[in-house]
Amino acid sequence: MARFTQTYSSSILKDKGTKTLELKKIKNEWKIYREIM
Repeated sequence: MARFTQTYSSSILKDKGTKTLELKKIKNEWKIYREIM
């Protein structure tokens, strides 16, 4: 699991929040299994 603060901005939207990535190892490679914001 990886958890970090993500900041996003565009010409019409600004957002900041904690994002969590759940990872799974598939065929010896780590893949993002789920993203939670």
